[in-house]
Order: sequence, then structure tokens, then C-alpha cells
Amino acid sequence: MKKMLQVSELFVYPVKSLGGIRLQTATLTSTGFKYDRLWMLVDADNKFITQRQIPQLALFNISMSDEKITIQFGNQAIDILKNENNNDIMHCDIWGEQVQAIREDAAVNHWFSDILNTKVSLVRKTGIERPVNNHPDWSVNFPDAHQYLILGENSLHHLNEKLSKKLPVNRFRPNIVFTGGQVHIEDDWQEIQIGDSRFAITKACGRCKITTNDQATGIMSAEPLKTLATYRQVDNKVLFGQYLKLLSSKNYEIRIGDLVSVIKEK
Repeated sequence: MKKMLQVSELFVYPVKSLGGIRLQTATLTSTGFKYDRLWMLVDADNKFITQRQIPQLALFNISMSDEKITIQFGNQAIDILKNENNNDIMHCDIWGEQVQAIREDAAVNHWFSDILNTKVSLVRKTGIERPVNNHPDWSVNFPDAHQYLILGENSLHHLNEKLSKKLPVNRFRPNIVFTGGQVHIEDDWQEIQIGDSRFAITKACGRCKITTNDQATGIMSAEPLKTLATYRQVDNKVLFGQYLKLLSSKNYEIRIGDLVSVIKEK
């Protein structure tokens, strides 16, 4: 009997490249999960910062309530109001793209700068749309390019069988994780349905060195890119997981346990 495909984990990342939050139910929007990458850190030149430059960003943990997100580093914490009015509009750089943002207040930026020992600012997305690359009818907040990232558990299990030390799924920072199906079954999809929501696959996810950063320690190593490159390299890119864009939804929610149905294959 063919095993069903089913959502097993959901993650949202309110601040780009900081720790994620595991969810039971996720709210879908036209830019990704609600609050996903709504904030990010920028340097003194207003260029975006990720774990590529500062691996220790993985050590910032985040929690959310109805009114705020709380960011914690060790025994230090700071709150960011979700709906705070701030008119410090500026432009920041994401891979050469100029994106409008709102700079958070000075106390927040000093807090991050003191911990990281370099001048940074926390910025949040404005209401101005940022189109998805090659998909101008869809938009995103501050991810590198796409709305949603999905990964199969069996794809991760297959990788871990090749590694001396098994890696948790947080190395790959997915939004949606599912059980069932063949290894890398997600490679074959063109359109899927999760619960009552439909998604199109936009492209395979080309992996960077953030996957080599231990999310519990902020220490980088060679894996898993070294091993992935032996069997997942295409045109000099290591592919692992698939990006999605939202096509339609009835209630704009997906939950742990929702069935994943393949509508159309490549």
C-alpha cells in the first residue's frame, strides 16, 4: 500500500537567518508564512546580513505572541512589537536588489550591535511589494527569493545515511517538511495541494554554506555540502528541497498532519 504524504513539521523564521519557530498551524499569505522573514539585519552599508557572514546569528532564538516577537541571545532578550509605528524609511540591499524597509528603533539596533560587536540595524518590510524572481505576479518579504521551501523527511534520511554525524532538519531551514514518498520525490512535482491549499513549484533550492553551520553552536564545517555534492550537484549547484509559490487557498492555513497531494508532475 502506498504511504500517504503528510505534513510533519512547519517552521517560520521571523528574522532572516536567525532561529526559527516550530508551528502546529501556519497562516499562509501572498508572501509566505505570516511573519516569515518580515525582519532582517543589515550592516553599516545597509546590506543584508546572514549566517554566511556571521554564523553566530543561528544562536538568536525567537518566540512570538499576539503582540510581539521576543529575541533571545543567551540570557539577554529584547521585544519587538509587531505593529509598532516607525517612520524611519530606508533602502537596503539584498543580492544587489534595492528593497524599501523600516529601521527599528535605536535601542533594538544597539542591542544587536553590542552582542555582535559590529554596527547593525534590524529592519522590517514595508507594505511595498517585492516581486519573486521570474514570477512577477508573486511577492516575498526578505527571503533570498521565494515564498515557501518544502523538504521531504526521506530526502534528509537518505543524506544522513551517508554522513558520520546525522543532521537535524534545521540545517536546511525549510518552511514545510513532509513524510512519505520516495527519496527526493519533491523533485518530480510541478503542482501540489496541502490541505485545501494549492502550490506551484518554482525551482529547486540551490544550497549555500549556511547548511554547514551547526544551528546549536554557530560552528561551521564541511558537511553536508561535501557529501551532497557527490550526488545532488547540477550545473555547479547543490540542490536539496523545492521552492513553492501559493496559488490558492480556502482558509489560508496548513497544519501538522495535512495531506500532501500531487496535482501535476514535471
